[in-house]
Amino acid sequence: MLLLCSDLALTERNNNEKPFTLKEWHTLTTRLKQSSMERPHAFLKVDSEVWRKELLLTDKQVERIESLLSRGGQLSFELERLQGLGIWVTTRAEAEYPVKLKKSLGHRSPVVLYGAGDIGILQSDGIGIVGSRGVDQTGASFTQGLAAQCAHEELTVVSGGASGVDSIAQETALKSGGSVIAVLADSMESRIIKREYRVPVLAGKLLVLSSFNPKSHFKPYTAMERNKYIYTLANYVFIVSSAYNKGGTWSGAIENIRANWRVPMFVRSEQGVPEGNKKLLELGGAPIDLKDLLDNNISLREWLGKNKESMYSQQSLFDYEVSTVKEEHAVNVYDLFITVWPILEALLQIPRNEKEVAKILNVRPTQVRDWLNRAMDEGKVVKEKSIYFLNRV
Repeated sequence: MLLLCSDLALTERNNNEKPFTLKEWHTLTTRLKQSSMERPHAFLKVDSEVWRKELLLTDKQVERIESLLSRGGQLSFELERLQGLGIWVTTRAEAEYPVKLKKSLGHRSPVVLYGAGDIGILQSDGIGIVGSRGVDQTGASFTQGLAAQCAHEELTVVSGGASGVDSIAQETALKSGGSVIAVLADSMESRIIKREYRVPVLAGKLLVLSSFNPKSHFKPYTAMERNKYIYTLANYVFIVSSAYNKGGTWSGAIENIRANWRVPMFVRSEQGVPEGNKKLLELGGAPIDLKDLLDNNISLREWLGKNKESMYSQQSLFDYEVSTVKEEHAVNVYDLFITVWPILEALLQIPRNEKEVAKILNVRPTQVRDWLNRAMDEGKVVKEKSIYFLNRV
């Protein structure tokens, strides 16, 4: 799995062969399970002609797999080098792989995961604290108060390791004696050699995770991808500050709703919050007044237990999606399905047939059928008799 799905130890000889993407790996493993090979280790045990016949592979696909598998020696050296830095590597096949990721994301959970620190921290209750890099002083104070309270009640802070809200939450929790899970989008190698990371990692207080090569540099899509891991590793998420309809904090919150991860979201609601906070509250995010909670000496654990059912509204999300399509003039989008899919996904939180969807969207059933057929081709939707369901696998 490491040879086929990671970019570790790619050399000039095989760096033209890209590792398998999540979607490609899901397709391949589905075929594997239906064949006599059954599991990935079979690639190392049987001839490539068997792969070709059993998995219906093309010559190009066979060559790609052979090239990726050929770097076994280099991979061993790279794993030893990472181990020397304190970085461990795991895959979805391993028992220590985070159960929360598998449960929420299924085959969309990362095949390969890199980490540094005590993986046992994953067993604790996690509180995601997210927000913008350019947070104002009021938001920064809120973050500090929340992170300190988490540490006091032995709740693990889950952050993204970025500047702004993420770093404030991480630093405050650690200084207060708490534990932190930092989900990075880049540069694990360069981070863990810094004192502010190295000391708490060695003390068993900081767990650093990433689905990206420890040498990787920041890219916008990696930050977006990282958001889903913060949500699905946390039991609850607090949104400190969010822009409206843009940025990682907003997209992470909307994805939590769209994907139906059902991670309760609590949104800072005090006077002067950003526009994104107000819109997320309109979508059903639960308001949180931390000052009132702390002034009245209320346990955060107790408060969360009483308010965990405060969830977003799918209808509110649908209304938001429709208004967004209107605002962005979807007629100018070349692939309309990309725009339509979030609306279909929100609608199919309740299983429906073509006519029901067509009536809500006020389009012809044949148009809906085309969209739903494409969704099925991409593995987003399944159909039983005449009813369409979101594919949760």
